[in-house]
Amino acid sequence: MGWGRWWVNLVNRGSAVIVVTVLAWSAAVFAPAALVGLASAQAVDAGRVAMQVGAGANYTCARSLDGEVRCWGDNYFGQLGNGLSGGSLSPVKVVEIDSATQLSVGSGSACAVVGQGAVRCWGENTSGQLGNGLTTNSPVPVGVVGLNGVSQVAVGAGNACALVSGDVWCWGDNSIGQLATGGQVSSPVPLKVPGLSGVRSIAAGATHMCAVLADRTAKCWGNNLQGQVGDGAKHTFRTSPTPVSGLSGVAELSLGEIASCATTTSGDVICWGDNSYGQLGPESNVGPLPIRVNGIGGATAIAVGKNAACAVTGGVVHCWDKDHYPFLVGGDTAELGTPLPLAGTAGTNTLSAGRSHTCGTTQAGGVLCWGANFQGQLGDGSTEFLGGVPVRTIGYGADGNVPDPEPEDPPSCSDSVRYFVGVRGSEEQPQDRFLEQYESTMGESAYHETSGPNANLEGLGGLVAGAFQSVIHQLSDPRDLRLRAIAYPAIPVNKNPFELQVYLDRYQRSVDIGAEQLRRQLDTIRGECPEAPIVLAGYSQGADVINQAMGMAQRENSNLSFRNVKKIVVLADPSHQPDRLENVGGGYRLAAGNGWGMSANAGIADPGAIAFKDANPNVVSSICIVGDGICDNPVGLIGDALGNGVHTTYGRTSIKCPAVDDLWQFVPDCAGQILAQSLGVDPVARSRGGVSPAQVVVNAGNQLVVRIVDVIAAVGDGVSRWVRGFFHSDPVDLGEFPLSENGTAVVEFEVPDVPSGEHTLEITGPDGLIGQVPIYVTDEPLEDEPQYVFASAEELSAPVTPEEPSGPEDTGSAGGWGELFGS
Repeated sequence: MGWGRWWVNLVNRGSAVIVVTVLAWSAAVFAPAALVGLASAQAVDAGRVAMQVGAGANYTCARSLDGEVRCWGDNYFGQLGNGLSGGSLSPVKVVEIDSATQLSVGSGSACAVVGQGAVRCWGENTSGQLGNGLTTNSPVPVGVVGLNGVSQVAVGAGNACALVSGDVWCWGDNSIGQLATGGQVSSPVPLKVPGLSGVRSIAAGATHMCAVLADRTAKCWGNNLQGQVGDGAKHTFRTSPTPVSGLSGVAELSLGEIASCATTTSGDVICWGDNSYGQLGPESNVGPLPIRVNGIGGATAIAVGKNAACAVTGGVVHCWDKDHYPFLVGGDTAELGTPLPLAGTAGTNTLSAGRSHTCGTTQAGGVLCWGANFQGQLGDGSTEFLGGVPVRTIGYGADGNVPDPEPEDPPSCSDSVRYFVGVRGSEEQPQDRFLEQYESTMGESAYHETSGPNANLEGLGGLVAGAFQSVIHQLSDPRDLRLRAIAYPAIPVNKNPFELQVYLDRYQRSVDIGAEQLRRQLDTIRGECPEAPIVLAGYSQGADVINQAMGMAQRENSNLSFRNVKKIVVLADPSHQPDRLENVGGGYRLAAGNGWGMSANAGIADPGAIAFKDANPNVVSSICIVGDGICDNPVGLIGDALGNGVHTTYGRTSIKCPAVDDLWQFVPDCAGQILAQSLGVDPVARSRGGVSPAQVVVNAGNQLVVRIVDVIAAVGDGVSRWVRGFFHSDPVDLGEFPLSENGTAVVEFEVPDVPSGEHTLEITGPDGLIGQVPIYVTDEPLEDEPQYVFASAEELSAPVTPEEPSGPEDTGSAGGWGELFGS
């Protein structure tokens, strides 16, 4: 399922090649590099002459002077256009394209104007974006139905548009008005945009489009959540062309995901939309109305990505976004948002920003690229990651006439290969790099590549590692289960209430990095084994990382990165919401379990994650223990949630596990069982001490914490503000325990020194018996850790006869206590 959408639309005006649209809305990824002193981009041409280049998700295409189009990198949807399925580290020819006059590159599809104005497209077609009336992908070019005399084509997330004699025709996805028809009905064939004529050029963003009119003003339509349409509004979408407020003299347009930019006929750069990543210039520049980027003039090309914003002036690439800044000449001292040069780019004349890499053509006909290279998208014949150092793509300009390479086969992958991707929680190890170090240099997306029962668990954290080991336990042959632990800051919790806002800002930045690293790793896995199933697990901050990645995917209206993900389990999710289909374990039915998570209460939860879950039902399972203030915080006390002790008890708490017929299982075991089930395994319940299907199993001397919610609701308002606990068979008065204002009692005690066997914890109030909890005391040594029970008073209202506990490998039956241990 493709989550990133990155496009470039290039148009040829006479002898000048102009970038009209560049889309890239995933974070650009760079590594430290010595940029100053790098050789100039100018060189003597000895190979194919590149006229245009377009950076896609994890691949790139270029149009050469002779009308050929060649592509390199990822080929999952057939986006290299060579009729094959394997990717390539260097350019391969797109078949049947020999007279291209203009090129537009998208996430998983690309289009070219050929001959006398026909349009041919190839690659992904899930939304009808190839325009041939179908919705099946094509690894070779197909003709767009009914179009002739086309001068330009522009490809968006799941849609595309073409310019024909001043009129605009669009096709594909129209869920938020991308086709500008005034409605939201999609079409796999071109539809004419009503009320729009005299158009000079068009540009495509992630899910919004724009047109430059004859008078050099602009109109835009589609997604306007961050104000990227430029009419001064936000949090909406436009189904018809809408004027960009106050913009005139437009020469070129470049649209990203959340920001849009234009160059003017006087060489100024004007941008609008969202400035979270500095695309609009200094932080003082705020959208959604157009605003000038100071410090740059004479701009001849421009490229805007999710986080990136660059332009060519004087033949040199200048950038001003947060991602590029550490690598710019003078970026260590200048104010963020000031356009500065990128070394080694002299002689550049066009630009294209992809998902995590950027490319440009040179005056000598070469192609320069920099950034991520894990799918070979730089085209230098390798997957070496050099960060901000521009490298030459093979076969263009000074690299000479290189023979067409043989297409590379994907790595050997048997049908048994599966992947487990884990994201650890806050302050779990390793804590080897600070947040700012990741922001400067993202580095590898996973800590290591390992597999099988003896896999290196570093970087998973304790709870996610337990889930991985549970999956291993369920597989008949676990040797082909490959493990990847996402590398990201996982910043420690700051419990100082006076620094809460500072913490939340740093937390969100850490989550953003993790989401981008996760997406990169999913793309890497897809390059290794294109059809291998993937399962994900994340705990606490790691759950929010997954949420952010899902939200990005949903907004981009694509499913590339998540296409092979079969199941996601989030544990202690800070973005948890009540009464959701994904909530499992029984606790979501409890009133006090219906709280909102910390991120939701703080207003930093990604709303796109909920939309993703709604669009992909049964893909996500969420486990939240009742009373964990990180995911179950009904009163919104964020500060209290940061110090909530329940949050660290998942490894020794049991829930009803849906993967094993609602038998009680420890949380890590259940998480693994759910994931294994999605891989086609019939999971087997485990009983390793701690909880039987009907009882709490403890040693004498163990600490036991019983949290009972809805006491007042169960017994009425007449109850006093306390409850009393008694431990039977030998009656031991445990004392009184206070009742909170919202009717919650916490009975915490050390299990008395009683004989092994069946016992009962009895909870009473002034008005009589509230309920009983069956306890089994065993002589078999258990871990000397507190154990936790969460239940509703309504469930305790009737006395229950305890059952004999199951043996260590016998799961038993659920008995009559199906709601005791809510999660």
